[in-house]
Amino acid sequence: AAERRRQMIQESKYLGGDMEHTHLVKGLDFALLQKVRSEIVAREAELDLLSTEAAKEDKAKVQDNKEKEKEEEEEKKKQEDDIKIETRTALAKNIVRQIFRPELPKVNEMFYPGRMAYIMEVEEEGDTDIPTTTIRSKKDMTVNEQKATLSTNDIVINKLTQILSYLRAGSRNKKKKKDKLVGMLEP
Repeated sequence: AAERRRQMIQESKYLGGDMEHTHLVKGLDFALLQKVRSEIVAREAELDLLSTEAAKEDKAKVQDNKEKEKEEEEEKKKQEDDIKIETRTALAKNIVRQIFRPELPKVNEMFYPGRMAYIMEVEEEGDTDIPTTTIRSKKDMTVNEQKATLSTNDIVINKLTQILSYLRAGSRNKKKKKDKLVGMLEP
């Protein structure tokens, strides 16, 4: 019986390809290995195909939803245009415009950069450390922005020229100092 078992093992090594009859010894059942690998590759390819199809369907749904939303918005605009309320006075026209067609600004002008400023009292007599806020006018902000950009550029250029002149003069002064020290040491 043991001999017959060994013979079956030897035959299955070369025939292989079946999970029921394999011995799962590392490196012995090459046919089963190839079969399992091909099944894994086939499953992965099938999953990829399904996922790409699902992604295409999702994109199509999103596009359909966007198109429906655009159509709904256009219908609402048409309905708003169709509804016209006749008014006789300017006050009534303003009220209707404010209620039915509010035109809100996209950006709040109060929050432009540099529009709000804080004023701190630096006197020692001040009882509070809370700053006072002020809102600058639009015209002041445009003028200040132009001045600030010009002045900051000028300041940077001036500082660079000072630094470069110090570097140039510094190397000359060192040579002169060395010459003076050498002259003092030699009597």
